[in-house]
Amino acid sequence: MKKVTILLLTALMTACSNNTDNDPQPVEYGTISLGIGNDESVTVSPRAAATDDELADYTIKILQNSEQKNTFVYKNRPNPITVAAGAGYVVAAESCDEYAAESANENWGQARYAGASSSFEVKANQDNVATLTCSMANMQVSVTWDSSIANTDKFTDYSLTMQKSTNASRTLTFNSSTTDKSAFFNVEASATLTGTISYTFNGQPKSASITSIALVAKKHAKLTVKASDTGALTLVITIDKSVTEKPLEETINPYGE
Repeated sequence: MKKVTILLLTALMTACSNNTDNDPQPVEYGTISLGIGNDESVTVSPRAAATDDELADYTIKILQNSEQKNTFVYKNRPNPITVAAGAGYVVAAESCDEYAAESANENWGQARYAGASSSFEVKANQDNVATLTCSMANMQVSVTWDSSIANTDKFTDYSLTMQKSTNASRTLTFNSSTTDKSAFFNVEASATLTGTISYTFNGQPKSASITSIALVAKKHAKLTVKASDTGALTLVITIDKSVTEKPLEETINPYGE
């Protein structure tokens, strides 16, 4: 019996001596709660926290030090959202990806809302709240034909064809039948919107290029095409609900080539 006792004590002492500081420490976990505000208007001020219905189809990404740790659709989110404790976490959300933002609705696109939290630390055995606001990440464009064009026989077959300078293959045409449509364009560095107004004036086909329009996120560019008493066309561009409204006018001579 004494011999057995000695052997057991020896085994216990050996096990203790092998437990050094170099052994892997157990991973500790914390949870993340999402506080997402969704600015679904073209405005500079965020709204209050979005509802589950508004966020249902949003894609949520959890990153740590730029490495993606988890991704899921909001309506299918895990409960709780559990991750390893540590610093450098960021939560990002988007209503759709950039491809869908321009290809949806028969290529007219759709508003894309996106946002990301500030970097935060997940502490073990705690619920850590990640707050972020998703705002419109692309630009909306619509075209209105003034009555000086739409309600006269002098102008017929009028249209405005528009494309982004970095993607000439996606061409959108605004005419008398698209007054209720808007086009959406992703914002890219150095990219602008270019376009051509084509029309028939007193039976003569005419066309003219418009000045490039800068792409700005979270803005609605409302383009209004007017005609003066002399027949000159004026393109008025109003940036809707921006911090400072900037109407831009460009006169096009319909008598020219």
